[in-house]
Amino acid sequence: MKNIIKMFIAVLFFLFFQYAVSIGLIVFLGTTYVEAHEYYVITLLNFINDLGVCIFMIIMLWKVIKKGFNSWKNKIKRHKFISLLWDIWVGFCALLVFKYVISILCSLISLALGVTEETVANQQIIEELLGSATVMMTIATCIFAPIAEELVFRGAFKEAIKNKKVFITVSGLIFGFMHVTQNLFLLLGIMAFGLFVDYAIEHKEKFKKFCVTEKTLYIGVIILFIILLIGNNSQILLSVDKNEIIGSIVYISLGCFLAHIYAKSDNILYSIVVHALNNILSVLMVLL
Repeated sequence: MKNIIKMFIAVLFFLFFQYAVSIGLIVFLGTTYVEAHEYYVITLLNFINDLGVCIFMIIMLWKVIKKGFNSWKNKIKRHKFISLLWDIWVGFCALLVFKYVISILCSLISLALGVTEETVANQQIIEELLGSATVMMTIATCIFAPIAEELVFRGAFKEAIKNKKVFITVSGLIFGFMHVTQNLFLLLGIMAFGLFVDYAIEHKEKFKKFCVTEKTLYIGVIILFIILLIGNNSQILLSVDKNEIIGSIVYISLGCFLAHIYAKSDNILYSIVVHALNNILSVLMVLL
């Protein structure tokens, strides 16, 4: 229960700081609409936001980070530093290949739906901010963001969700939808669904007493979740632009892949470094 509470606190805190940026704009500028010359203010607020989340998550999940450092320390002591670097490099290259395949898939989906591919709003904002205050935004994007996001969406989630497949799925969905919508009910619904399925898997013997098989239980839970999701969030889902939905596939896939890295290595530092390398490459592509 303690780890579940930590997971919800991590997500709520992350969302609070996201909203804090908008609140800061209202306080300093009197509006959420920003002119080109005012992007520096957004960059500064974003920098403070990422730093704050980063510090909070490091304190809350220090045991997870410490475990990762101890694992790397033992590898270095056993003269496996090259092996450690190789694992990171393989993970990063695999991520690039995976993203390329998903990008092709998204292009095919866009073509099938007759949707003109556009840059997701989140990516557009990052590109604008990089041009206004390059150093601050680079530090926030390449250092603070990977640490904060991995600790929230991988570290906290894995502590609460024990089943590997459920953890990877929920982590990817939350990570992806967070880049499209910050609707709290939708995000909490996905988290609650994941926790329920995880509990059902861990305690499947209890359900057998009611003559309910594992397969029928999962199907029933999924159908119930879809009904609740559509019922409570139909207007939100319908209002989301098709480009944003298609764009979220990339983020969901990225989240699932990073969750897989963490689940396989059982070391949060691997996913943090691979995430950071991915962001560094993205920043370089924008700047160059």
